[in-house]
Amino acid sequence: MRTNAINWRQVNNALFIGDPGSWDKRMLWTADIFPAPHKTGHWGMFYTRLSRRDQRKYQRLGLATSNYLFDWRKSPVHWEDHSGPKDSQRVKDAVRQSRAT
Repeated sequence: MRTNAINWRQVNNALFIGDPGSWDKRMLWTADIFPAPHKTGHWGMFYTRLSRRDQRKYQRLGLATSNYLFDWRKSPVHWEDHSGPKDSQRVKDAVRQSRAT
């Protein structure tokens, strides 16, 4: 944390990888912090993670929240990128059709 642009103080990491076997066990490489839209003074952070159980093939998006931008709590929700082999048949058909035209 910066107090006067000359003297700095080290603070803890915002997030750490998850426990063994969890969906966010591997690396963190992106994060986007934003003000909570319905709670003044609160913050959210979307972050991207990988899991060893997915052989690091699928990116997942998680959400963490904070009151003061120092202490972050992971939310139990996470989203998965289903593009590619996990696409539904409807999406695969639409992609195939768009490539044919």
